[in-house]
Amino acid sequence: MKILVCVKQVPDLESRFKPDAAGTWFEEKDLAFRMNEYDEYAVEQAVQLKEQLGGEPEVTVLSIGPDRVNEAIKKALAMGCDRGVHVQDPTPQGKDPWQIA
Repeated sequence: MKILVCVKQVPDLESRFKPDAAGTWFEEKDLAFRMNEYDEYAVEQAVQLKEQLGGEPEVTVLSIGPDRVNEAIKKALAMGCDRGVHVQDPTPQGKDPWQIA
């Protein structure tokens, strides 16, 4: 069995949000990013299911975004995932969920 967990990196709520020059997104250089809290729960559940089944399932984590997304993937790997897949996209915030899917 193979388990796929899709994760998203989001700005930390403790960050200071300022609009960018175009006024369409946030200035990212001052933001701290983290894995979405609910995605962390999904990763934890997948790892627990893997442990319950004796380590037989392979857990893969998938994320789309710029290079900084590697931090979220590394965290999921540290939590117990077996593989990480990064779909490189420098501007995922300009796409709607259908385009990302």
